[in-house]
Amino acid sequence: MIITDWNGNLITGYKYKDGKSIAQIAKTKGGRIASINGCDTINWWTCVSVNEGPESCRITETETYCWGSNGGGGAPNEDYDNPEYAGGGSSGGGNNSSVDINNQDLKPCMQSLMSDIERLANGSIGSIIQRFSNNNASKYNWKLKDGQLTPNTNAFTSQIFDPSTKTVTTTFDSQKFSQATDLSIARTIIHESIHAFLVNHFRVDPLTAQGQFPQLMKDYANEIYGRDVNAVHHAEFARNYVSAIASALAEFDILRGYTHPFQFYEDLAWGGLEGTEAFNNLDETVKIRISNRVRIELTGKDLNGNYQNQIGRLSDCH
Repeated sequence: MIITDWNGNLITGYKYKDGKSIAQIAKTKGGRIASINGCDTINWWTCVSVNEGPESCRITETETYCWGSNGGGGAPNEDYDNPEYAGGGSSGGGNNSSVDINNQDLKPCMQSLMSDIERLANGSIGSIIQRFSNNNASKYNWKLKDGQLTPNTNAFTSQIFDPSTKTVTTTFDSQKFSQATDLSIARTIIHESIHAFLVNHFRVDPLTAQGQFPQLMKDYANEIYGRDVNAVHHAEFARNYVSAIASALAEFDILRGYTHPFQFYEDLAWGGLEGTEAFNNLDETVKIRISNRVRIELTGKDLNGNYQNQIGRLSDCH
């Protein structure tokens, strides 16, 4: 059992066997860690209480911690069994707390798009991007990488948070974007940036996060979407971020020398949210228009499989 503060810093830890404590991790007077050797799987529990009601607790993450004497003290080494963290994380190696936005493992075409996305400065999306930026002292870190995902998944942000670097990792399957426009890919990146922000925010500053997202907390505590954190996030996106994503896409387009009617950006912003209650409540003709636009910008084809003109510029990402 590992006990940390809200920032993921080690307080103490215990090794159990057959229900009994057999060893303890503790800081020595010199500030070093008196470590014990071994690996254990840790279940992280999240407990929430809405409006001072009864507390609801559930396992939200499972991580494997390995520790041993490393000669230099410090927190235990962490070896995540989740594939999203295979191979380590931060640029420059080691536990670097200034990763910020690390996109060195993306394909060059997506790195090029990220260079403009990182320039977004307006609205709530601009605030999120700048929260991850180099000049922000809060050090919310985001690692982006290329990797193969399941057939119907274009991108995936892990719910696993690395407390030693305050890093959240997103994987993009560039093979899915071979016919996608720059705006379709930018929409996907911006969408995933909100996932990354929420995961990071609720782990780094949980009390502030709970106050800022009360409906999300109610949905989670009441298991409105079961234990599907992704669905909880998407419901929040649909409530509060569609217009913000649209505005960010418009700003991104202007940075690249283009502009289009705002409805186009707003339709595109619904991408990934088509299963939400908010989307389902839209007029049927509006839903069809949105789904067609999202599909066309991603694949060049409409819902019926017919080739259609794309509004964005073909990215050639594959």
